[in-house]
Amino acid sequence: MGVSVLGVTVTCSATSGGATSATFTTGIPGSQSMRFWNSGSVTVFMNYGDSALTAATTSYTPIPAGAILDYDVGRATTASMITSSGSGTVYITPIKVTPN
Repeated sequence: MGVSVLGVTVTCSATSGGATSATFTTGIPGSQSMRFWNSGSVTVFMNYGDSALTAATTSYTPIPAGAILDYDVGRATTASMITSSGSGTVYITPIKVTPN
């Protein structure tokens, strides 16, 4: 599988003290895939949607420490992140995935 970067990477710093949010763009019209890379040493939990999304809790999608998750986000423009303890940074990049 090939991956092309389509735009600017944004970061979201997650902590256990409360959810934080980051706004992103998908890069090109019709692109709905985003790469989420958890560069931290703790699991980060993610929720995504429009600007009125519900803040993430530890019951949302987990991104393990060091993991990369390629995700179809539909029409989402915002991600919310939280940890159960500690803190971490998630890098969010618009991508296009193509078969080899």
